[in-house]
Amino acid sequence: MIREAQREDACDIARIHVSTWRDAYDGIVPASYLNGLSVKKRQERWESMLSESTDGTLVIENDRNRIIGWSSFGPSRDDDGRNTGELYAIYLQSDCWGKGYGRSLMKSSEDLIIGMGFPSITLWVLELNGQTRRFYEKLGYQNDETEKQIEIDGVGLKEFRYRKSVQ
Repeated sequence: MIREAQREDACDIARIHVSTWRDAYDGIVPASYLNGLSVKKRQERWESMLSESTDGTLVIENDRNRIIGWSSFGPSRDDDGRNTGELYAIYLQSDCWGKGYGRSLMKSSEDLIIGMGFPSITLWVLELNGQTRRFYEKLGYQNDETEKQIEIDGVGLKEFRYRKSVQ
């Protein structure tokens, strides 16, 4: 089941946020950063965001009503993103990868972004995150040749922006 996230989901969202970063970015993001991630700190951030933000956040539950993933989205945060929606993040616990949950969560997120009136959707993905880049490409997203450098624990990483027209 996919539903809108509630404040009381913050602990599960934070748990998945931290565990998925550790699983997906192992060997990409410095281990010092991954080891320092805190579920408690993420939970506090999520409680605040879910209480105050007007952006969308969805959770997906398995057949035992346990939250196994989440997505966050809203208007593009890019300088050239006028009239564009953005998928800020989508995370699924790693034991659920490849089972269709991510595809379902992505579809629901896209439907809500389209419902906000945006004719295209962008997202950012680390250059070295090949598995996730392939996932987005299978769903019709294409690298739009926009990139940026970010720094995590003193290590420079490149991100690519992907785009999909939805109307």
